[in-house]
Amino acid sequence: MGRAANADLHMLHFDSSQCVLLLANSFMDSVDEISLDGRFLGRQFLWEISDRVRDLVVVRDPSAPDLCHINHISTAFGQTFLTLGNLNLTGKGAIVHRETGEFIIDDLERPHDGVFWKDEFWVTETSAYRLRVYTGIHSADDLGKNEYRLIDLSLHVNNGSMFWCRGLHVTENSVFVGCSQFQDRRKDSSDMPPSHILEIEKTSGAVVNRFEVPGSDALRRPVLFSLLPIVTVPDNGNQPSLNSPEHNNENAMETMTEELASLEKTLLQASKDNAGKFTKDLITVQNRLYAQLESLSWLQRRLSD
Repeated sequence: MGRAANADLHMLHFDSSQCVLLLANSFMDSVDEISLDGRFLGRQFLWEISDRVRDLVVVRDPSAPDLCHINHISTAFGQTFLTLGNLNLTGKGAIVHRETGEFIIDDLERPHDGVFWKDEFWVTETSAYRLRVYTGIHSADDLGKNEYRLIDLSLHVNNGSMFWCRGLHVTENSVFVGCSQFQDRRKDSSDMPPSHILEIEKTSGAVVNRFEVPGSDALRRPVLFSLLPIVTVPDNGNQPSLNSPEHNNENAMETMTEELASLEKTLLQASKDNAGKFTKDLITVQNRLYAQLESLSWLQRRLSD
């Protein structure tokens, strides 16, 4: 997984073209593919995607926890775009076209997110406290050649109110930006202002609302990574449908339990056959399934509350 807090699994993106989840795995510098029932399908390292990333491997800063700090995945025009937040600990970042490996935008200051909305593309620059918005985007080529507009959020920052711009949700007239509490891993202070969300009027760039993100007994000092819209489904009083989370979770639990039982039998047989070279891989998969079962059990308990 990685070292301490640097074991970053940043965000999940649903790829509707393949019906799989794409995971931005920051520590491994990779895009991981996961099935909707939780199976690990494969991993593509960033240096396999882009020659420019491969060149960074040779000159990697040994103090960097990761090479690129991938933190967001988005899709548009049937293609995939990756946000790389910190290239070799330089504080510079880029938007990379997964299919070609091209650095389409390569002059960003610690970028996070990367949201397509109609013909717009929005991205946060965390260290500069600003938003970039590109308009007239109808293809990947437009991202590299079109001009952009900046929305400056630095007026909302002072020495006692630093934050990370993380989390972005765009609507017709507004853009919502997550302002995550600044937490220094080496010199932490509980007095930092809490995480909050800013609502910004798109045309003027003015901040029109601020929403605090309160803590709780379970999580006293929450930080933000993503903002997601909530889609509500009317309650018709019927049993869960085939598309409901409850039904999907039950099916996933049954599938995982069956796979686990099968693996346990295989492990036992491998041990009897002295097939040690296979045992390590099987144990790894078994541990993964146990973790998935635990996560699904927790989710079912939450849904039943």
